[in-house]
Amino acid sequence: MGRGRVLAIGTGEKLACLFYFACLGLGFIILEVVLVQKCILFLGHPVYSLAVVLLSLLGFSGAGSFLSGRVTDGRLRAALPRVLVLLAGLVVVYVLVLSPLFHALVQLGRPFRIAIAIVLLAPLGLMMGMPMPIGVRVLARESPELIPWAWGVNGAASVMGSVAALVVALLAGFNQAMLVAAALYLGALAFQRSGWGRP
Repeated sequence: MGRGRVLAIGTGEKLACLFYFACLGLGFIILEVVLVQKCILFLGHPVYSLAVVLLSLLGFSGAGSFLSGRVTDGRLRAALPRVLVLLAGLVVVYVLVLSPLFHALVQLGRPFRIAIAIVLLAPLGLMMGMPMPIGVRVLARESPELIPWAWGVNGAASVMGSVAALVVALLAGFNQAMLVAAALYLGALAFQRSGWGRP
């Protein structure tokens, strides 16, 4: 079956599915880029910030992906909305508390600041790692032929999102860029509930 034919069958639901994965890619990379920028002043150097944020988000998102494997097949559809709502809410919490915490703790030694940054980013990283594998598992049961498309759309959105993050941050600020990421996760929820993977 050709790629064009894949998208021609159940087009509405399949497009909603692909937009879901696009929202995940955009949200993830926007948060990653913004958190690197936010951590620069706290950690004192871009190299430390990049290393700590990548270690934390990628490492803990991998752990979150692993933990999502414990969700049974019968509960996948119900788990997705909860994960996405919790993730969007957690991003809003980080918008409110991260900068004040960094400001209050910036006088500590660098090793302590690095440890604090890793601990602070751990819960967010865990949650960021869950929507993608759960979505792929739902897709594997319902439309496995779309899995390559989902990965491709997610990757392309991640590339575009890195530029979008800087544009939004320059025009509106880092907190606003994080709120855009939260909105994207809620957008993913809307696409998930619009047709594919509905509980």
